This record gives sequence, C-alpha cells and structure tokens, in this order.
Amino acid sequence: MADLIDSAMDDTATDCEHAEPAPRCAIELVPVTSDNLDKVRRINTVLFPVRYSDRFYTNLLTVGEFAQLAVVDGRCVGVVGCQPEASVADQALADQVYIMTLGVLAPYRRLGIGRHLLRHVLAHAEALNRAASDPGRRLRRVYLHVQVSNDEALHFYQAHGFVIASEVPNYYNRIEPTSAYLLVRSLLPENGSPPVTPA
Repeated sequence: MADLIDSAMDDTATDCEHAEPAPRCAIELVPVTSDNLDKVRRINTVLFPVRYSDRFYTNLLTVGEFAQLAVVDGRCVGVVGCQPEASVADQALADQVYIMTLGVLAPYRRLGIGRHLLRHVLAHAEALNRAASDPGRRLRRVYLHVQVSNDEALHFYQAHGFVIASEVPNYYNRIEPTSAYLLVRSLLPENGSPPVTPA
C-alpha cells in the first residue's frame, strides 16, 4: 500500500489543484503511519492556510483510527486528523475528540469523501464508547473550529449533527476573518443512548 500511495501522491502533489475530477468510486481509508506521513504533510499544505508543526505530525502517529488518509483510484485525496483529549487540564482520561484537520483536495470534493472520513471518526468514537465498561470513560463529544466565513464547511458539519456552541474571536492569527465557530456534536445524549449518525 505504501508504494501505491507514493506513486499516487507524486501526481497529486504536483497537479492536485488542476487534476481532473474523479468519477464516483470506491474510497479506501488508510491509517496515517510514518510511511505515509509525508503525504499527509503535502495534502495539508495544499488544503489549509495554516502551517502545522512537526509535533502536530508526530502526534498523528499516536492516535490510531483518528488519523486517516483517503485514497481514491490509487491517489491520496483527503485526510482527517483528530486528537482525543481531556476537557479539564488536570484530568487523566480523554473525554472528547478534537478534529484538528479534515479536508479533501478540490477536484475530489462532492464525491462523499469528506463524509466518509467524518463518519469514520464518529463511528470509531462511538465504538470506543460501546466498548467502555465504565461510563466515566466514555467520550462525551466531538468538536472542532471552523472559520466564520467558511459556509461550505459549516453546512457540512451541521448536516452531520454538529451545532454551533459559540463564536471564538481572534482564534486565527494570520488569516482573515480571525474568528471561528466552535462546533460540537454530542456522543452521549442526556438519555444515555448512543446518537444516530445522520445518513
């Protein structure tokens, strides 16, 4: 698989903004590993106006199913990277998941790839909750920040059960507008039953 990603990424890295759109086809998710981490870096450089640190990428190697590359027709075309974390600084156990990045190269958007990546994250979080014998070890929510001007991303996440919890002024340093919405999707409704993932 690493060789396949290497050959696919060579094309994607140079032509990703000008590639012909792919037809609807099978989407394969590949865990982020040290063998494909450079591909994640290259996709993130194209997708996001933020430069991520080496620590960010090293951390992706520790989160298991919460970091995935999307491969379509042998090309790396999307990525998601999440971080389980504690909502309270001195709390030992993670009780929430932060979506740090989720994106798909422009020629491959509107093919369901972003939805596939997000559903994988939600399904994994819900599977961890089902496996937790102690209710106190369950993940309460998934959350992320979205720039207030990014209507497309906002609608995408709202369609998957996320709601705007607040607006965070001056969240971004080097991009305009600087404000972000904090979007949250609960994993543990008040009645204790697992939520239904939107279709």
